[in-house]
Amino acid sequence: MADDDTASVKRVLSDDNASLEDKLKAIEQMVQQAQTEADAKAKTAGEITAPVDPADLTMCIGCQ
Repeated sequence: MADDDTASVKRVLSDDNASLEDKLKAIEQMVQQAQTEADAKAKTAGEITAPVDPADLTMCIGCQ
């Protein structure tokens, strides 16, 4: 995640006047960016990518 993106998310999370929706949106953005970076790194290394929720690996597709 780029430093300016991280700073932006930290600013929203530390802002007492920010709404819960804004804070959740910032967290979701950070998680999505981290997952994208992890996926790219894993593909470059020839590894499989892990889902955001590792519990997904323990369930069949029908149970998800």
